[in-house]
Amino acid sequence: MANNLDDLTFEGIEIKLGGKTFHLNYTFMGLRMLAKKHGSINKALAKLTDRSGEDDKDFMNDEMFDIISSFVLAGLIHENRKMTQEDVECLLTIQNMNYCFGKISEAMNNSLPQNDEMGNAKSQPE
Repeated sequence: MANNLDDLTFEGIEIKLGGKTFHLNYTFMGLRMLAKKHGSINKALAKLTDRSGEDDKDFMNDEMFDIISSFVLAGLIHENRKMTQEDVECLLTIQNMNYCFGKISEAMNNSLPQNDEMGNAKSQPE
């Protein structure tokens, strides 16, 4: 469930990788890492969501591996500030790629305050 402004204690979305359980949570540190590496958060998100070549062999290329591992690292850095992108890449497999896409999306959506129909952040639980 997304956070509201009265309760900003989001612990993250559980993700299981390499036989271990982690929690994806996009803190300022993680978001800043993405922005520095990819130019901005919007550019990083565009790279992540541009799966137009998914049915093509070119979908699994260096840029796609880099963006997925960047997003996973950014979401896990709050748990282990010494974790590196190489550490994350050792946890990722072709088999868990779609699982990771789903968890990244869920964590990004749940890291933001919930909005009402007018687009205003809710300050009171319903």
